[in-house]
Amino acid sequence: MPNSALGWCPRLLTGHPRYLWLNRTLHVGVGELRPRETRVEYDLFVVNVAGEDVLEAKSANRTNERGSLYNRLGGEAAVHAIARDFVDALLGNIHLNRQNRKVAVAHSTVLGERRRKAIQLSADMLCKLTGGPCDYALTRPLRDTHVHLDITEADWSLMRVDLERVLTKNHIAKAERNEVMAIIERTKVEIVKQPFDQQR
Repeated sequence: MPNSALGWCPRLLTGHPRYLWLNRTLHVGVGELRPRETRVEYDLFVVNVAGEDVLEAKSANRTNERGSLYNRLGGEAAVHAIARDFVDALLGNIHLNRQNRKVAVAHSTVLGERRRKAIQLSADMLCKLTGGPCDYALTRPLRDTHVHLDITEADWSLMRVDLERVLTKNHIAKAERNEVMAIIERTKVEIVKQPFDQQR
């Protein structure tokens, strides 16, 4: 079997403060598949846009000057506003409610005091995840609170769109938006339906 050329553009996603620059960088991989030797040889390159290194340096300086992501988002008032808009966006997402009937039924019960509690819980969670001074602790694992909803990859994608819109609406800068999205992405494994959940 002859060798084959390889080429791809991988996307890297991390929430680690040291490597957040990877989330906003284009990568190009080139290599060769060698079946007879049962191995692959490749190189991975980072494509820098002109001036990107300067922008990254400025971004890093702003991060050091302004402290935690929680502070850079604007503190308590801003985090609460983001949580409120996000909860309302999900509750009113026609496509999500139509796509997943279990989510739609759950959303229909989130009114009045339950809506207020949902917003506060979301604000506390976002506060904790972004390094804020919140005494937030889950009473139940995220998987246990979401498994009955059978949330799919498609549902998760709609949530991501809502969150991005809410962050933009609340005037959160791109660097901080990327950080929030990366942090929330880490919870996906606990929320989106996994293969073994089908056995429950």
